[in-house]
Amino acid sequence: MKYSFDTWGWYSLEEIPDRTTEIVPPECGIPIVGEPYPNFTGFEWIWLPYIEPIPVIDPEPISNPEPIVQYKTILTPFEFKNRFTSAERIAARVLARTDDELDDLWDMLASAQEVNLDDPLLIYGLPLLVLKGIITQERCDEILTKYPIPS
Repeated sequence: MKYSFDTWGWYSLEEIPDRTTEIVPPECGIPIVGEPYPNFTGFEWIWLPYIEPIPVIDPEPISNPEPIVQYKTILTPFEFKNRFTSAERIAARVLARTDDELDDLWDMLASAQEVNLDDPLLIYGLPLLVLKGIITQERCDEILTKYPIPS
């Protein structure tokens, strides 16, 4: 005769395929939490305080996970300045000749090795072009837009 045990080794009155032994378990009643109950070690039955097994719930598979979208936030100075129209770039350079704040911003952009769209100096500096009337707030937002990197 074969005797069944569950995944945790507890004696089972129900037949469990692939979890059986011919070793006879000790006589017992129903399992009661904390009370001794037969547990199969793989080669013998031992008495252990019964612990109710925690049911394992398989998570639902994700059928179509959302793709991770990465955004380009680091640009070369050329890529960044190319976001402006030719008229906007010319107007900024002309005004920078007589406006120290704008000259400083344009000079910083020209000397940068890269332009980070998340840089607070850029986020708070670019609205200077709005205040000076070179671009609108909508254009400022467009210029600072992060575009997805094609996958």
